[in-house]
Amino acid sequence: MVKKNLSPNAMIISISEILNEKRFISNYGGNISVKTSANKILITPTCSSLVSITEDELVLTERNGNIIMGGTKPSRELFIHRGIYDACEEIGGVIHTHNSLLSAFAQLSYQVNLITPEAREYLKKIPIIKKSTDEKVVKEIQNYIGKYSVILLEGHGVIACGKNLLEAYNNIELAEDSAKLNLYIEQLKSYKNSKSKRLKKG
Repeated sequence: MVKKNLSPNAMIISISEILNEKRFISNYGGNISVKTSANKILITPTCSSLVSITEDELVLTERNGNIIMGGTKPSRELFIHRGIYDACEEIGGVIHTHNSLLSAFAQLSYQVNLITPEAREYLKKIPIIKKSTDEKVVKEIQNYIGKYSVILLEGHGVIACGKNLLEAYNNIELAEDSAKLNLYIEQLKSYKNSKSKRLKKG
């Protein structure tokens, strides 16, 4: 369970631990950030494992990307986080992961159908952004931010955001559960069709 009154540093570590427990991250995939003020972003470093990251490894940057504090470089995907914060001032936390099922949907550019009332209420839709240049991808993300809280990046992974980091995590978990439900339904349909064909032959 994540405590709501944690410092930004502690919140990133806590969310990283939960993402690992849920198997949403592995090795060096993914990055997390928190907007600590109107002009500052705290983000995980590049080439780091979220599985074992510590608070002193986090990097504090200005919105323009200049490093304020941290002994290493920020995530190379800082440009995505910056683009999201620039597009919507209400966003306070961003998570980018390569969790298996949502990433599989992203690889194949498959739409995740939102089936449960909770998913439809909180996610509304999960847009898919096609592969392109970094600049075009950011512009596409910015077109959706404020309307949708989870976005699939074709051939890449998933972006989730929220008013705070905990909300961003809740959104990504809800999206992954929605993808699982999609898969289970398709598997059951396939099983039903296969069983029906066997009965007809028998």
